[in-house]
Amino acid sequence: MRRLDGQYWNRYFDAVFCRHISSLRQAVLGRVLATFDDLDKEAEAVADQEWDRLMSLPGCEDGPDPGELAEQATERGLEYYQTLQGIRQGLLNVAAVWLYHLYEQQWHFFHRKEVLYPAEERCKELDKWRVFKNRLAEARVYVEKLPSWTKVDELRLAANTVKHGEGPSAEDLRNLRPDLFVPPWERDGTEGDSLWAFPLPPEMPLAGEDMYVSAGDLGQYFSALLSFWREFGEAIRDK
Repeated sequence: MRRLDGQYWNRYFDAVFCRHISSLRQAVLGRVLATFDDLDKEAEAVADQEWDRLMSLPGCEDGPDPGELAEQATERGLEYYQTLQGIRQGLLNVAAVWLYHLYEQQWHFFHRKEVLYPAEERCKELDKWRVFKNRLAEARVYVEKLPSWTKVDELRLAANTVKHGEGPSAEDLRNLRPDLFVPPWERDGTEGDSLWAFPLPPEMPLAGEDMYVSAGDLGQYFSALLSFWREFGEAIRDK
C-alpha cells in the first residue's frame, strides 16, 4: 500500500469532488425540477384551451352536449399532467444514476492516482472496488464503516435498479426500501398492505414507472456523498 498524501487529498475532496456534487445538486434540485413546480396550473390551462377549442367547433343537432365536451377537456388536462409527471419521475430516477456514476468516477480517479502504484494505473483488473477497499484496509482505513456508507450503498442499489430493472440490486433495494417501488399516491396504506409486501418488478424506471425516487431521497443521496468525501478525507488525513 502506497503512503497516502492525506493532507492534499482531504483538501482536494472538498475543493473538487464536493464542488462537483454540490453543483449537480443545485442544478437538479434547484433548476431542473423547479420547472415542474406548476404542473397543476399548466394542466388546468391545457384543459381550458381544449374546452375553448371544442366550443369553437361548428355545432350540430346530434353533437355532444357541453357536459361531454367538459369531460373531454378535463381528460386532456389530466393526460398532460400524467405525462409530465412521468417525465419528472424519470428525471428523478435518472438523477440518481447520474449522481452515483459521478461518485464512481471520483473514487476511480482517486484510486488510480493515489492508491495504485504508477505502473498499475492502467491495469483494469486492479481498477476495482474490491482492490480499492482492501488496499485502504491495509492502511487501516475502512471505507464501508464510514457513517455515510449505508446511504451511499443505497444509492448504488437505486442507480443499478434504474438502469437494469429487475435483478440482484432491485432485490436488495426492495428489502431495504420497499417504499421506492410503491407510487407516492398509493403510500397511504401500511407497509403490510399488498403494494408494500409485493411491489411490482421495476420494468420501466427511466419512463418514471415502477420505481419512485423522490426529491427528498435525492437530497439525502447528495448529502450522503458530501459526507462520504469529508469523512474519507478525515480518515486518510493522517495516514
